[in-house]
Order: sequence, then C-alpha cells, then structure tokens
Amino acid sequence: MSSLILPPIKPSHYRPDIDGLRAIAIVSVVIFHTFPTQLPGGFVGVDVFFVISGYLISTIIFRSLEKESFSFLDFYARRIRRIFPALAFLLLGVILLGSLFLTPEEFKNLGKQTIYGSAFGENIFLIRHSGGYWDTATEMKPLMHLWTLAVEEQYYIFYPLLCWILWKVKKRVLPVLCVLWLVSFGFDLYQSQTSSIVAFFSLHTRFWELCTGCILATLVNPSISSKGLVQPIASKLREERARELGGGVKLSY
Repeated sequence: MSSLILPPIKPSHYRPDIDGLRAIAIVSVVIFHTFPTQLPGGFVGVDVFFVISGYLISTIIFRSLEKESFSFLDFYARRIRRIFPALAFLLLGVILLGSLFLTPEEFKNLGKQTIYGSAFGENIFLIRHSGGYWDTATEMKPLMHLWTLAVEEQYYIFYPLLCWILWKVKKRVLPVLCVLWLVSFGFDLYQSQTSSIVAFFSLHTRFWELCTGCILATLVNPSISSKGLVQPIASKLREERARELGGGVKLSY
C-alpha cells in the first residue's frame, strides 16, 4: 500500500505532541474554573479534548481494521479496563464523602447523579436537572465533570460500528465523515438557538468536534485515507512527479 507524505504512526510510538495538547486542554479548563477572570475562554479546552479523542479513536480503529485484527469485544474491553477502575473509585469516594457531609435531600440527589454517571449518562442528567453549564447550582453537583466522559462513551457505542461497516462495504470514509460533520454542526447551530443546554451537553451537537478529529486522522494516516479521497489524489500526484523525473516511468506502490 502506498504512503502519504506523513509516515504512518506506529501504535507503540509515544506522541508527546498529543500529550502536550491534552495537558494544555486540561490546564486551561482547571484555570478557568479556579480563576475564571484570568482565563475566561479556558472552557475551550473541552472542545480540544473532543477533537483529540476523535483523532486517536479513529486511528486505532482503522489501523486494526487494516490489519484485520479489529474486534468489538477487544475494543470495548480496552475501554472498560481504562475507564472503569478510576470511575468506580471516584463514585465510591464521592458517595462516602456525601454520606458524611450532605443533608438527606442533597445525598438523595447525589445518588441520582451517581446512577447517571455510572451509566455514562451524566450529560442527560444535566440536561434534565440543571440550568446549564453556567448554572450556579452546579457547584453542588460533584460529578458534573463526567458529562464529557458520557459524551465520549456514547460516541464509542456507534462510531466503531460505523467504521466497521464503511470498511467492509469499501465505502470512502472521508466523504461520509464530512457529511456527518455538517449534519452535527447544523444540529449544534439549531439547538444553540432553541435550547443552549441541549446544544452544550448532547452527543449529536458535540459530534462535529469529535468528527473533526476523525477527519484529521483520515488526512494524516495512510491506513484510513486509503479508504477515502486522499489516497487517489496522493497517488496521482506521485505518478505525475514520477513522469517528470523518470521520463514517464510509472511507479508501483
């Protein structure tokens, strides 16, 4: 298989650039919540994190598909091993502290939030029971930050299946992702006018950010772009360049 200008990224290769972006995203959000006047736009770190997630997951899935080693069981088992231990520790710790310091009514509300959080539905809980991200009452919702995890896990439910189907039927990935990006972005614009809470917390209005990362992955990873529009263009450019340099000799890839 031919390769693009950028070399394929080895699965074991450490990406300090991506880790650096993650650090910037996390620190900006923390500073925003701690000193909001010092970094009023720090919440954008959440958007950056979604893009990174989309990029990484797309790369992992399509490389596995290319090697014919992709397994839904393995994919979800990896997510479980990575997320569940820390999530269980967090939920148990919050419940323990809540039982000591919260009133019965507050503890009851915490129990509801814990149920939603453990089922990766914190974003749904906040849509139903909050006044939005900027609601002052959210200070009493210790698991509020799980809404981003909920969006990502909901994305993991259908996106691997979509990738698998596109790969098996040999459909071009990039055009499909671009259409999904436009649909999600349209939903976001519409919901921002009708319900800002839904627009902020929902998967269908956040998917375009995840999809941005997916599209970037198709542009820099040969294993993905070979199923999209990039590879034919790259091959044509190479052939033209080969003719210029080698007097019409066509290279094989």
